[in-house]
Amino acid sequence: MRPNPPMYCEGCGERIPNRKDRKTPFCRRCVINRRCAECGQVMAPDKEHRCASVDLRGDRFCNVCGVKLRNEGYERQKRTCPRCMKMRWRDKERTWRAEAKRSFGGKCSACGYARCQAALHFHHVNGRLPESKRGSVRIQEVRAHPERFALLCANCHIELHNPGE
Repeated sequence: MRPNPPMYCEGCGERIPNRKDRKTPFCRRCVINRRCAECGQVMAPDKEHRCASVDLRGDRFCNVCGVKLRNEGYERQKRTCPRCMKMRWRDKERTWRAEAKRSFGGKCSACGYARCQAALHFHHVNGRLPESKRGSVRIQEVRAHPERFALLCANCHIELHNPGE
C-alpha cells in the first residue's frame, strides 16, 4: 500500500499531516486565524461569509408575545422567548394530564369523586415513591406505564398514605 502524497496548507504553505478525516486544506494555525470574530465559524476563502444563525439585519422578536430576543449563545436560534416556551410546555403537560385522567375514568377509584379534576392525583400502586421523587409523579411515566398507577382524590390519597392518623 502506497502512502498518500504530502499535503500542504493553502494559507501558509506549511506541511500538514495527511489524514482521511481532514475537512479543510489548512493547518491548525490558519484555521484559528480564519474564524469569524462574531460567530466563531471557519470562513472559506472562496465564499462570502454569513454568520451562522445570527440575523445581522436587526433585532429579533418573540413570535408569540413580541418581546425582544437575545442574539447570543444558543438563544440566537430560538424563535420564542423562554417565558412563552415554558407556557407552551405547561399547556402541553396539562393536556396530557387531562387525557390520562380521562383514560382512568375521570373519577376517584376508591370513592367515585369527580367534581374537581385538579383534586385527582395519580397514586403508585406498587408502594411509595423513593424519597427523592416523593410528591411528584411525572406524566410521562403515567402515560408509559398506566398499570402502575391508580387515580385517587386528594382525601383518599392522603388517607391511603397515612393510615390510622
